[in-house]
Amino acid sequence: MANLFSIRKIIKIPSSMLSNTKPKQNLKVSVEELKKSNQLVGLASNYIIRTLDNVAQTGYCEEKIRMLKEEKRKITKEKVSKQNKEKIVKIDSDIFCLLYMPHIVCIHMDKTSHYGKLNKGFSITLFEESTGKVLSSIKYKRFLSTSASIKKSEVFYINEEYKETIMEYINCGRDKEIKFVPAKLSAYMALTMSSSNPVTNTYNVCVVNDVEHNITTPVLELDDSKQEEPVITQKNDYNMMLNCTDGFGFIDPQFAELWANDLHLDYVPSSFIVRNAFCKGVLARFPYKEFAHKHGINRIKDVWGKEWDINEVDIVLTTSMLKLFNCYSSWDEYYRSTQKYGYTFSVTKQTPKTLDMERTTNYQFIQAMDWNDEDIKGFLKPTIDEIKDIKGYDWKKSLVYLRGMSLNEDSDVMRGDYTTALMVEPKLIEDSYIKNSINNMIKKKIDDCKKGTIKVRGNYQTVICDPIILAQGMLGLPIKGILNKGEFHSEFWNRLGVDYVTSFRAPQVSFSNIAKMKLVANDETKRWYRYLNEMMIFNGYDATCARMSGCDFDGDTVFSTDNEYITKGVKRDVLPIVCLQKSANKVVCTEQSFIDADKLLLKGDVEDVGTVTNRATAIESYKANFAVGSKEWLELDYRVQACIAISQNSIDVAKGIKIEYGFPKSWISYKANTIGENDSDDEIKRKEYYNTLVCDKKPYFFIYVYDHVKKEYNKLKKSENIRCLRRFGKTLEEVLSNPETDEERDTSFYYNRKKIVDDSPSVMNKIAWYVEEEFKKITLSKPKKDELVDILKTSSGYKKSNYTKILPLYQDYLKTMKNMNNVFMLNRTNSLDKTVVRDNMLEELKSKLLSICSNEEELCNILIDICYKEIGNSKHFVWSVCGEQIVKNLLDKNKGVVTYPVLSEDDYDFVYKGYKFKMFSKEVG
Repeated sequence: MANLFSIRKIIKIPSSMLSNTKPKQNLKVSVEELKKSNQLVGLASNYIIRTLDNVAQTGYCEEKIRMLKEEKRKITKEKVSKQNKEKIVKIDSDIFCLLYMPHIVCIHMDKTSHYGKLNKGFSITLFEESTGKVLSSIKYKRFLSTSASIKKSEVFYINEEYKETIMEYINCGRDKEIKFVPAKLSAYMALTMSSSNPVTNTYNVCVVNDVEHNITTPVLELDDSKQEEPVITQKNDYNMMLNCTDGFGFIDPQFAELWANDLHLDYVPSSFIVRNAFCKGVLARFPYKEFAHKHGINRIKDVWGKEWDINEVDIVLTTSMLKLFNCYSSWDEYYRSTQKYGYTFSVTKQTPKTLDMERTTNYQFIQAMDWNDEDIKGFLKPTIDEIKDIKGYDWKKSLVYLRGMSLNEDSDVMRGDYTTALMVEPKLIEDSYIKNSINNMIKKKIDDCKKGTIKVRGNYQTVICDPIILAQGMLGLPIKGILNKGEFHSEFWNRLGVDYVTSFRAPQVSFSNIAKMKLVANDETKRWYRYLNEMMIFNGYDATCARMSGCDFDGDTVFSTDNEYITKGVKRDVLPIVCLQKSANKVVCTEQSFIDADKLLLKGDVEDVGTVTNRATAIESYKANFAVGSKEWLELDYRVQACIAISQNSIDVAKGIKIEYGFPKSWISYKANTIGENDSDDEIKRKEYYNTLVCDKKPYFFIYVYDHVKKEYNKLKKSENIRCLRRFGKTLEEVLSNPETDEERDTSFYYNRKKIVDDSPSVMNKIAWYVEEEFKKITLSKPKKDELVDILKTSSGYKKSNYTKILPLYQDYLKTMKNMNNVFMLNRTNSLDKTVVRDNMLEELKSKLLSICSNEEELCNILIDICYKEIGNSKHFVWSVCGEQIVKNLLDKNKGVVTYPVLSEDDYDFVYKGYKFKMFSKEVG
């Protein structure tokens, strides 16, 4: 979702930076040092930021920032002058001061012991290196941790001067004597930190009870409360309490139009994910007034007993959305409190205007498919054909490949990158940077294939339960709904005439988490679901939510596809798995309660969800060594299913629940199965058996998932190959394939023990091997000489002195990025964090470049000459810094017209992957 407010800047540093200071916990640091270390990070607008702006009178003004940016934009179009360069430096400084939020900092706990020390308080003084000017000098106290931050060992601290005031705002007049599980209440309080855009507020909100009922269904129950290895029991008549409205409510279709305008959207979404004081969930656009009138009902009661005229209600909240409804005596009390403390409804996300036609799978979704070798080839064929097709560098097909299949005549296609440049000037398909970029994307696509990232027809859709059930429940009508057990609805698939889809929810642990869905559409769904075209609707009578890892309706999305091979691959029927529910004690929460909850997570006694799912993947892969249905296969299949309970433990810890057991060591370590002197015969037999099933390696295809795995794997292979050549006069591969002596056999045995990857013939390993073989001899067309440089530039000249000043900054950037990439590798930084760091570095560098050459057009020309005319220089640099200017240059030369492919049923210009496309042209501003 595009933010209506600018991204703010806060300090984010490791705890060791504070622990190593003298005196301790008193840090003095410059803006320049923090920027260089990427320790000034972005934080999107949220309730806390907006409240601090008001309480602390920070002077933040979005209109002023807009004006400063506009002033800077105008200056970058003027001629270069000393005065303009000074103006840009001043504007950048003014913008930073407006964006910098000094009253909150984020601290990453390098050591658990640092947490207690920092909670006693610490200070940070921020100053400008060039002038010595102090921008802020503040003493901080613990504030809160969010669900996302504490998982990364990060805690937010706040200016102690405002802590009590802001905590009063967060508590929003709630009854503080009501007992809660501290970790849960902490998470509810942390909703105030959710990125959000305020929208039109309303008093006319009716809070109704959730609609819950019991269903009886066969399940597999996992119980890990009494032993390390969860006990799995089949229960044919399991009594399940199903909350059909867990996390969603209604918004009046007409009131939704106001919110669409507030968010500057050119469409009205099917639903909004919202925030308010202790409020979280989805508001679905549903004609509940029309439904009530159909049944002759005009009045509705809320949870406190107040009657409302249904015609006056703009929003219907459920009690699962308004988390602390029981802390208020009435809606009026809650509403008065929200007004007193500056709350309003805010939107964190909304359903898109159109759903994607294609999305990619991941290895968790397809790792347990029941496929033979021919099925794997058939599943991969469209993607492999696409890669081979794109090698032809047809600019039209390249655009579909690069920008997807969802573009239409109304799409905003403007980006400051080479894909938009291609839409303006097709000749650029021969540009060295663009051709190399496509080559790199092809290489990445090939590596993506090896790790199961395969395009299929399908998409992610926000899910809710049959809204008729909520409508009936809140109106006091019998609960029936439209959808029966086993039925689902999706207008996207309905329009395509699809009756069955397979659905997944990430992260996925086991084959048991896959849902096969029968889709229905009739006159009733057409009438009542008419505003919900971009949503997946569940029925309220089966265990699909339990099957899909505890899916609920507060914003969860599911991936669905009608891919024929996936449909075939899930032919095995398995029961849904449920975990024995655990609970934590409720208390009257204090600051110490929240600190104790944080400590439980910071200790890291329980593996995180990612670790557990990776171990489940390793076990699933190793399973392929055994015949389906054999003793070993069944044991490993049980272990994969048991990982669902172990994964649930990771979630339960975040709720403040104490977990007795971690991941069974005997499943992943030979050492855990060491036979002791006093072991019984049965125990010895068990350990010997367990040793044959130890999964202490990562599946082979993980070398394409994690760079460090590939690096370690290749390093061992290389060193062992050298040893084998010296010792035996053979390559490692020759020794492994045919060991002829005892020493060679020992080498083979110990190599297979030492290597970190597992070569089991699993579906995912087979996919990796097949793609490797298919593209073993791939050759990509090398670009010709850079004959298109003049197309990218303008006729405007530039001072040679500016070129000379800018060149060293460019070279420093390259060195910094090289070092940063080494840090990324060492810390195993995820791709999202890498992108944020790189974007921050480029943003900072561009400001420095404009302080040398204040005219953006001339700066672009300088960087094109530096990056294009000097052999070996990074053309990516100029496109990253000046992409928008390059696109503008091209538009000026081509009358402002862009041309791009849109799906077409009838008249078409070309066919790609079996779909027809027509090239559509329009003039853009």
